[in-house]
Amino acid sequence: FPVTIGCARAYITAGTYNDFVVPQNVYQVLAVVVGAGGSGGSNGSTGSGTGGGGGGFAMGIIDVVPGQVLPTITVGAGGAAVLDANGNAGGTSSIGTLLSATGGGAGLQQAQSTGTSVAGGSGGAGTASATLRNAFTASGGAGGGKTVAQQSNNSGYGGGGAGSIFGTGGQGGTMGAGISCSNFGTGGGGFGGKGGSIPATLNTTSASNFGTGGGGLS
Repeated sequence: FPVTIGCARAYITAGTYNDFVVPQNVYQVLAVVVGAGGSGGSNGSTGSGTGGGGGGFAMGIIDVVPGQVLPTITVGAGGAAVLDANGNAGGTSSIGTLLSATGGGAGLQQAQSTGTSVAGGSGGAGTASATLRNAFTASGGAGGGKTVAQQSNNSGYGGGGAGSIFGTGGQGGTMGAGISCSNFGTGGGGFGGKGGSIPATLNTTSASNFGTGGGGLS
């Protein structure tokens, strides 16, 4: 639903809206759209799935006149949660053809413990019309995944952060250690900062029951 705070108005519930009327004495609007995040995957056999990607980002100044109705505003829906399946991509957010931010890609089921590497969902992208002033776009961060063909059961990977005014969203934490890992979780990406990962340099033959932190500002 739309939320009005002072002179700012935010649309935060998925859906389409055609009710933004430019107020009196307003001749320019700074508009921002953010794509919805993708959901992570789930595998009932291993209890594991890779992270969903973060949504894209786009912003720009729209020249307007009082009483004008802005083009259709669309708020994308987040990827629906799943059980024992690949995740779902997030929806695209947009303002007509002026600004668009695609949703993050779906996370995937992790293969059986001896499976190959499994990627997380891709990050969404932002686009802005050339007619806008001071336009800026950024991509969402990719979801975390398993980058090696190694055993890793009952584990989760961080989702990617959405793009923002700070730039590309942080990537979700990944598992890159060539060892047997179980019962772990990696951190989600933040505003540019990557989520904590399990490094390839981890010096042990196996590891279990641990987690890593989420990313912040880069």
